[in-house]
Amino acid sequence: MDRLRQTPTDVGAPRRDLRAYFSLAYLFLGFIPLLYPGSTWLNWAGSLVAAGVFASVYLRAFPARSRALMGYILLMALLGLLTLPFNSWLTGTFIISAAGRAAELEPIFLARRMIACLLLVCTGAAFFTAPNWWGRIITLLLWVFFCILAWLTGLYMVERQRYARRLEQAREENQRLAVIAERERIARDLHDVLGHTLSLIVLKAELARKLSEKAPDRAAREMAEVERVAREALAQVREVVRGYRGGLADELKQAKVALESAGIQVQMPDALPALPPAYEGGLALVLREAVTNVIRHSGASRVQIRLEALPDGVRLSVEDNGRGLGAGAEGNGILGMQQRVGALGGTLLFEEGPGTRLHVVLPPVERRDRVVA
Repeated sequence: MDRLRQTPTDVGAPRRDLRAYFSLAYLFLGFIPLLYPGSTWLNWAGSLVAAGVFASVYLRAFPARSRALMGYILLMALLGLLTLPFNSWLTGTFIISAAGRAAELEPIFLARRMIACLLLVCTGAAFFTAPNWWGRIITLLLWVFFCILAWLTGLYMVERQRYARRLEQAREENQRLAVIAERERIARDLHDVLGHTLSLIVLKAELARKLSEKAPDRAAREMAEVERVAREALAQVREVVRGYRGGLADELKQAKVALESAGIQVQMPDALPALPPAYEGGLALVLREAVTNVIRHSGASRVQIRLEALPDGVRLSVEDNGRGLGAGAEGNGILGMQQRVGALGGTLLFEEGPGTRLHVVLPPVERRDRVVA
């Protein structure tokens, strides 16, 4: 998967996060008291200016980290205190929003100290919000409750992101180790297959060169032996390569795992018809590319894979209920699939709307003109 993920350490590259804009919807709560009688234009003007400044600071705080984030949190709390004389509801909204951002401070003890600081700010500001003690205590309890709730929610989201990053890093590390292990296996197999054979070819070729003048007949026999050994080595290499490519049954299993991991329901045949090796390897590669396109581009929730042996050949069908390929069809690996199917003497067909249907039709083996493995 060609994906680049931005980590929290990427301070210099701001990211656009829709959560920031959705969170600003809570600002309307700060304007509720202005709807009651007694509100003046000064209350409205001050609230609008404070909300605009806060929105700018809040959006800048979302991609920030470390000291920059701490500065934005303190600035949001300060804005809350400045709005206290003309709109205490905005004060609570600003401080609660700051508490939600405090959850992303690292290390964790810094986040705890910041939420404690914000709770102290709430305690001090609450005593200027109501004319009587009961109103002040109720306001304090509400602010403290929502500050802690926002902070814990932020901690939960941050921990989920960290866990997702750890999973992704573990997956990438597993893939890297798998590639290394596969390279070592290929090197070991090629050494086992070719090491002894090439050494034998070199020895016989040297012997034939030395005998070419003294005993031409024996030299010819040695060269014939070199040819035979070379052909055997070529056959062994082809067998090794065929083993690397894998069969269609293995590719179907991998496709099922990949689709289900992407949240896509899949239906596929329980049994496969007997196919020649050339067809099986080619269809496996076409199926892999088709499944990759479904996962990356289709947005489908359901896929059906069928493989049928027909009187006039073999048909592989991959059907999904997604949005189709659109204008970028040629860039989705389709050209490569067309070339591979054409090399097998078959045809590749696409049907769109609704979803996408891919059909690969290969002729019977005895009727195909050529095979490019």
